[in-house]
Amino acid sequence: MYAHGTDPRAIVSVLSDNLEKFNDWCTENGLPISANKTQFMFFHKANDTKFRQVPELYLNGTKIERVFSFKYLGIYIEPTFSFMKHYDKVNSRVSSCLGKLYGVRKHLPVKVNKILIKACSLCL
Repeated sequence: MYAHGTDPRAIVSVLSDNLEKFNDWCTENGLPISANKTQFMFFHKANDTKFRQVPELYLNGTKIERVFSFKYLGIYIEPTFSFMKHYDKVNSRVSSCLGKLYGVRKHLPVKVNKILIKACSLCL
């Protein structure tokens, strides 16, 4: 579910109304929404200060958590689409793998080391 605009209060108002209608429909059809597992995020430009402080969003009296990053299909998404968290996670995994390869390189034949180096260079 999404809403767009430039005023955070208006956006939260629209989201609140739509979330309430959706919750009513789900309840009528035996599909209750777990407010504890529901989160929301504002997407905005990096230098837009309007979205630092936004009104709280509630569902059935339970506060919906505002998040500043979430993982979707293996990619970390942030409000400004900078992908810095995703880059940091990938960089950390690659560094870890390279460190492990460096540790075992002396135990592997030269031919295998060359294959591993070529494989790593293709991935970067």
